[in-house]
Amino acid sequence: MVAIDYDTVSRLNRASRAPAAEGQQMGQVVMRRIVAREQAELQARVLAGLNRLPLGRYLTLCGGAALHGVYLHGRQSKGLDFFGPHIVVMRFRELARGLDLDLRPGPTANTFLIAAPGTFFPEVQVGLRIRTRADHRTLPAPGIFQTPSGKQIPVRTLPLAELLAIKLGLLAGRQRPLDYVDFWMGLRSGSETLQEVKAILDDPAWSSGTYAPTRPFNAARAVRGLRGRGRRWVKSLADDLHPVPPFEQVRRDLEAWLPRFNCT
Repeated sequence: MVAIDYDTVSRLNRASRAPAAEGQQMGQVVMRRIVAREQAELQARVLAGLNRLPLGRYLTLCGGAALHGVYLHGRQSKGLDFFGPHIVVMRFRELARGLDLDLRPGPTANTFLIAAPGTFFPEVQVGLRIRTRADHRTLPAPGIFQTPSGKQIPVRTLPLAELLAIKLGLLAGRQRPLDYVDFWMGLRSGSETLQEVKAILDDPAWSSGTYAPTRPFNAARAVRGLRGRGRRWVKSLADDLHPVPPFEQVRRDLEAWLPRFNCT
């Protein structure tokens, strides 16, 4: 069963007394938070299980889960992404069985949907990104993954600067508002971070690696893409961030920072 605290019950009670549309909206918000809480607990279960198995030493946590779970703590990632050798894909079912979890193939190669039997909100997606160590500019390092409930789990992860360099590579293509905010939060975390990210991008080994952008990073294009999202900024980010950072502040900072990484 999912534990529902007093605050959640109060919100549900208020929703039942509100007009229909408002009550439905409040109920959806409460439900999303309960789902997120359960997803976080399932993520913690998977990461703790990896620490008990030899399999864990071959996996490196990356993506949004590493960026925020280890470093920024600005939002919760809906999945877990790893780097590791291809052999771990065949052993992942062993991990699921050892943790009493259900495992199904995901929508793309080397991705899975993993679930805890008997829970009402069953699924958190676990993505295995199969890369080799040579694709990285820096080596994995020990880190601590912290869940919203305060659980702390040792993990192997990439340094913050390389995670942000990967995020910048994504901005060269898809330009989602969440990618802009992740990069903005990362650069705000320390004055030296910008120089560390730039050093990774300037390394010749990075330009030939898996996460080098398919097209050169164009700062002017990235800034235009950011400006075009101002009107729908809050709506597009409300499910992932609480509170949503002010658009004008993010825009001003990134317009000053992004040209430092221009590769055209």
